[in-house]
Amino acid sequence: MSKKILVPLDGGEFADGILQVVAPFMSSGSQTELFRVYQDEGEREAASAHIEGRAQQLRASGTVATCALQQGDPAAEILERIELVKPDLVAMASHGRIGPWRWVRGSVAERVLRYCSTPLLIAQPSGAEGCLRWL
Repeated sequence: MSKKILVPLDGGEFADGILQVVAPFMSSGSQTELFRVYQDEGEREAASAHIEGRAQQLRASGTVATCALQQGDPAAEILERIELVKPDLVAMASHGRIGPWRWVRGSVAERVLRYCSTPLLIAQPSGAEGCLRWL
């Protein structure tokens, strides 16, 4: 089992789905850090409330969970956090967008995958039932 897991979240239920996928990797004694990047100062309070709520859910199930926030570019801040925390595993959701939308906006998960030197688990929701599909 992983001893230290970093889970970047973006505030949506979609990204929160990764917590279901990563649950088997959480063992007693492991530490999970939920990390949220927000764009502007007005989002800070909501971002903090979101990840603290998810951390409380993890703690209720016996997981040691901490939270961290950072303002900036999501991919760049996630990569910086990986270097700082040095987790055994990074687990994150990907929207799995294709075509022009992806070309214009880019993919945070793809940028993290390209430059991450830590084992990375990426999953995406599939279908209306909200299941997660491995990428």
